[in-house]
Amino acid sequence: RNMALSLSLLLLQALGGQVGSSTPTWSANFENIGLMQSGGQEASPLWLGGKLFLVQSVMGRLNPSSGGHSYFCTFDAKTGETVSCPATSSGWAFCSGIVDRTAIPERAWVFCSAWDRANHTNNGQNASMVCDANTSQWGCGGCAFARNNLPGPGCSVGVWSSEDLVTWDGPHPAVTLSGNLTVPNVGVTMIPPSSRAEVAARTGLPAHQAFMALESQSALAINTGTDRDLTKNWQLLPITKVGFASFGLACPTARFNPIDGYYYVFGGGNDITLKRSNDLRVWTSANKSMATGCISDATCLKYRAPCLPSAKNSASCCIEKPGWCSATNGGRIAPGYYTNYWANNTDCHRCARSFIGNETEWNWSVNDADFTDEGGNGPTHFIFGLSLQTKPINFTGSGGGGYQVGTYQGTELDFLSSYF
Repeated sequence: RNMALSLSLLLLQALGGQVGSSTPTWSANFENIGLMQSGGQEASPLWLGGKLFLVQSVMGRLNPSSGGHSYFCTFDAKTGETVSCPATSSGWAFCSGIVDRTAIPERAWVFCSAWDRANHTNNGQNASMVCDANTSQWGCGGCAFARNNLPGPGCSVGVWSSEDLVTWDGPHPAVTLSGNLTVPNVGVTMIPPSSRAEVAARTGLPAHQAFMALESQSALAINTGTDRDLTKNWQLLPITKVGFASFGLACPTARFNPIDGYYYVFGGGNDITLKRSNDLRVWTSANKSMATGCISDATCLKYRAPCLPSAKNSASCCIEKPGWCSATNGGRIAPGYYTNYWANNTDCHRCARSFIGNETEWNWSVNDADFTDEGGNGPTHFIFGLSLQTKPINFTGSGGGGYQVGTYQGTELDFLSSYF
C-alpha cells in the first residue's frame, strides 16, 4: 500500500495539492466503535440481503487453496466467518466493492487490479509473468509490470459480480490502461436512472450508469451502459477533459448523491480527505478530514515540527490528535463485529492485538476508507485502516494494523453531506 500512497503523493505534487484537509481542531462526524479486525488489506463493507459483510483483499500465501497468490474473500462482518474466497480472484489485488440497488435483485460488484501481491513467480495465470528484482517488491501481473516500465500485457481492472456473495461471475475486463499507466485502487458508484439525463446535460458527458475513480494519471471513467452490467461499456475520460488527477486522492471510494447532484470521492494516507464535484472538473474539499492519524503529540514531536495554525494536513508536521483515539473507544475491540474472529484468536497470525490501546504511539496513517449504510437506511458503517505507512523515515518504533469502524446515525448520503 505504500506504493499506492507514493503514487498519489506524486500526483498531488504535480497538482500542488494537499494530502489532507484536517485542521488543528478536528473532531469526528461519526461515533468510534473500535477495532473491527486486525491485519488484512483493502476492504469494503457491503450491505446485502439484510446483512453486513466485508469484502477484503488478502495478500497471498495465507490460503493454500488460492495457489499462493493474492485474492479476495467475503466475510460475515458480525462474526468474521468466511463466506467465500473465489478461486477466480487468484492473482488480483487492491479490491473494493459496492452493492447495486438501482433495481431488483440487488447485486454486489467487486473491482480489483491485475496485481498479484504474493511476491513470487506467478505461475497461475501467465507463464511470462515471472517476478524478478524489478517487480518482486510489489508482485506480478500487468499493473505491476506497468508500474516498473516493463513489457507486459498492460494494467487492467477486473470485475466480479454476485447476488449472494457465494457464487461469483468473473473476472471480466472492465478498464484497461494504455502504455505504462498503472492503478492500484479504484472506487465505483452507481448513478440512479432518474439522475442520468440531468447529469449528462450538466457534465457534457454521455449519460452513464456508473462512475469510477482511479488512483492513476487516468483518474476518471464512466460506464455508458443502461443494463446494470458493469463488465462492459467503461470509458476512461480524457485527461484534457477532466484535468490531471483532478481529485488527487489515494485509495479512493466513490459515491454519487442524487439529492444534491454531486460526485463524492474520499481517500488518503495521513488523512481521509473528502472531495466533491458536480461536473467532474472542479473538485471542492470538505471543511475537514473524515479521519486523521492517531499519533500522540509527544511521539510526533520527536520526528516532526509542530503544525502552524493554518496547516491543512498532517503530512509533515504535528497536528492535534483526533477524537477517535483512546478517549473515545480507540484502544478496544469493536463490540458486535467479527465476534468469532476475536474469540478464536484468528487475529494472532499478525499478533496485532498486542498493539490495541497504544495506537497513539504508532498509528501515523489512516487509509483505505470505505462505508455502507443499511440499504438506504441508517446507520452508516464507516471503516478505515490503521497503519504505520506514512511514518517518518527516521521512526524506529513498531506497531500493528487493522480496520477501525465507526457509525453515523444516518445514511451514506447524510454522512457525506455533513462535511459541507
